[in-house]
Amino acid sequence: MVEALLLLSAEAGWIANQLHASHSPSLLLLLATLSLAVGIQSVSMVRLQIPGIVTTYITGTWTTMLSGLVHLAKHGRPPAEKLELEQRLMLQAAVISAYFLSAVLSGWLFRHHPFVVGAVPALSLFLVAVHGILVG
Repeated sequence: MVEALLLLSAEAGWIANQLHASHSPSLLLLLATLSLAVGIQSVSMVRLQIPGIVTTYITGTWTTMLSGLVHLAKHGRPPAEKLELEQRLMLQAAVISAYFLSAVLSGWLFRHHPFVVGAVPALSLFLVAVHGILVG
């Protein structure tokens, strides 16, 4: 929930910067706020212990997924291990797809609606936090 508040604060600062550059928070302050939010996200993902999923840098997920694909192609695995590896690869592919779609949406928003760019991750994080509270 703290991460959602940080992202919402950064979004408010971004909007203020777009509307009134002279009376807005420093871009360095916005960057620091977002850095703190990404750090919290990284810690959260480590605690979830999902193998091969790295949310703070996409190259880690790409590298792990491609390594798994090569390993699967080179070495025949027993059915139980193969199923587990295939499930992990599908999850990694889904995460990479989400990265790609987020990049496309963010690019479109930057071009057409720059005021709401930060609202997308803040809203999605808020929904995940609410789900976590309701379920867990």
